[in-house]
Amino acid sequence: QLAGCDNDHPYSKLDRFRILAVRADLPDLREGQTATLDALTYTPDAASVTHRWSWCPWTLGSNDGFTCVVTQADLDTLGLPLPPLDLGTEPTAHFAYPGSAALVQGLCESFLSGLPPASRKNFPDCAVVMPVTIQLTVSDGETDLVAVKEIDLLVDPGRPPNQNPTLVDLSASNGGAAFAVEDASALVPTEDYTLEV
Repeated sequence: QLAGCDNDHPYSKLDRFRILAVRADLPDLREGQTATLDALTYTPDAASVTHRWSWCPWTLGSNDGFTCVVTQADLDTLGLPLPPLDLGTEPTAHFAYPGSAALVQGLCESFLSGLPPASRKNFPDCAVVMPVTIQLTVSDGETDLVAVKEIDLLVDPGRPPNQNPTLVDLSASNGGAAFAVEDASALVPTEDYTLEV
């Protein structure tokens, strides 16, 4: 059971294949930086899973399932030094800041110019940041799960970067005394636990 979740909520129990988190070691990127991404998944029977990573400079948002409106062919026609949309099938993916801050700002402004005026108010200031979406599809052979993670490409050198929180201690209890959790293998899949940070 996850701490902070209502016992009646279906997501409070780890009883089926789930993606619990997608992590980027750098939540914001500056020119010259590369983020490393991985995921925390849960499978009740410890089955192996496959990964498929991609990135998108422009999605339709959560209401439309984060559908990417840019294809690889679209990117190729730009003739810019951009990474391919497909980031691979390893458990860990790497996403490098694409080129220079000027290139990112120009790309952002080109997308912004194609938006209707009413939609532009929700778009960030291209002189400051351009958000991109990293998508992960994980499969256990029967079920495909999809998760997304937004990474901001910083354009303004004066903007302070976001920092990931540091977890100091993670402990679990299942009715008895709490114990430190070094990795998920310490938890028995059929037991209910309360996790504390």
